[in-house]
Amino acid sequence: MLPLFVIMSKLFMTENKGLMIITPKTYSGGAENVAARLSCFFADFMNVHVVTFDASKIDYNYAGKLVDLELGDNKGAFGKVSSIIKAAFSIKKIKKETNPMACISLIGHPNISNILSKNGELCVVSVRTYLRKSPFLLKRIFQKLYIKFLYNRADKVVAICEGVKHDLINYYGVEEAKIDVIYPYFDTQEIQTLSCDELEDDVSEIFNYPVVITVGRMTYDKGHWHLIKAFKEIKESQPDARLVILGRGELENDLKALAKSMGLEAHIHFLGYRSNPYKYIRAASVFAFPSLIEGFGNALGEAIACGTPVVAADCDVGPREIIAPTSDFTQKASKNEIHACGILVPPFDEKLNFDGNDINENEGRLAAAIIEVLTNKELREKMSESAKIRAESFDIKSVTKQWQHLLGMH
Repeated sequence: MLPLFVIMSKLFMTENKGLMIITPKTYSGGAENVAARLSCFFADFMNVHVVTFDASKIDYNYAGKLVDLELGDNKGAFGKVSSIIKAAFSIKKIKKETNPMACISLIGHPNISNILSKNGELCVVSVRTYLRKSPFLLKRIFQKLYIKFLYNRADKVVAICEGVKHDLINYYGVEEAKIDVIYPYFDTQEIQTLSCDELEDDVSEIFNYPVVITVGRMTYDKGHWHLIKAFKEIKESQPDARLVILGRGELENDLKALAKSMGLEAHIHFLGYRSNPYKYIRAASVFAFPSLIEGFGNALGEAIACGTPVVAADCDVGPREIIAPTSDFTQKASKNEIHACGILVPPFDEKLNFDGNDINENEGRLAAAIIEVLTNKELREKMSESAKIRAESFDIKSVTKQWQHLLGMH
């Protein structure tokens, strides 16, 4: 005889209209990972359709039915607008066929297509970045126009953190009553299990030394060049130290050239994309996070789940809410701030600068904070324990309850 829970779940799935999740692609990003996690959670008791603009590569495990709109090749402003419109028509058709009770979209283009294709379901859009800090003027102008006009037509707007909510209300004019803050969730137990995997033979030797690690796409937003410059000062204090960078991106060659120009190429290891970054994070002495722009900082949350002390730039939103949750998130560090699970350093200037001879004051502060963690074993151990406790706030069980409540599934 089937357990009562299984019987009720199957009955609910039969009567339930189901859930649609829209994601830009199925690889390489935080929003895509969240879409996969949500699909796996809800597929246990709902019919789930995951609709994506591009499934040419799949990095994450998706549950339910995956629908590829095959719109990944559209480039330029016209191509992107065209793909949004095409997606809206296709999604409207799928909504009519599947009649979902709700549709959740993750980040910009899917959000627009979700709103334009509303068909009576609960329309939920998700904002996962600090939109105002885009380096592209035309993009900022376009965003301000469409967000105020369209997002107030959604039923719910999910902000990834309080800082993003504040920005949506005060800069973009989104109605406060529509906005819910739901932090990203992490399966902390799974992360901690994966973090215990053995390192590959070709990289394990690196971790015989004190390792500073960072994980993230090599793009402007992530500010990797600040960390590489800071590492120059770290090496002067700690000659055995190594820097490990996980991820790929358009600035990869520039960052490698910077490391070489500073004579650091033998001590900075670019390991590319790794499907299990957690084992490297756990093996490192400190996790560095030099971002200029974040929505939350998923990699930072995953680092504390691994129990690794963190040093992060206090950029506009994200790191402060993770590292110092009781502090005023509208204030920024003017000097290094030591907190229970890590250190916040003042935010960096946002100018691309690959001059290895030009190391600024805040890059020096980043170096000093990392050196403090590397050389203070007692502090490192305390931060490690506090990090694991802090990570419980983002555990899958607590956060998925918020999503269920949002969808009216009490």
